[in-house]
Amino acid sequence: MLPVRALIPSQSYTYLLVYKEQKDATKGSALVDFLWWGIHDGEKYAKDLQYAPLPGEIVQRAEAKINSITSGGKPLR
Repeated sequence: MLPVRALIPSQSYTYLLVYKEQKDATKGSALVDFLWWGIHDGEKYAKDLQYAPLPGEIVQRAEAKINSITSGGKPLR
């Protein structure tokens, strides 16, 4: 068995499956706000939790996806 310090940590992204069209605008808005927080303000917790921060390109791609979430055809962000 290898000592812990000899192990290489694995890294991966977490993916969320979210309906692009939200049936309930209130719940959809709360979801969008949480997702936005996670890729912006929530990032400040990454280092202390020993997570790597998201690269800028990934944040931009996530922003575009979050901005495309709608309810009744209207953007929630």
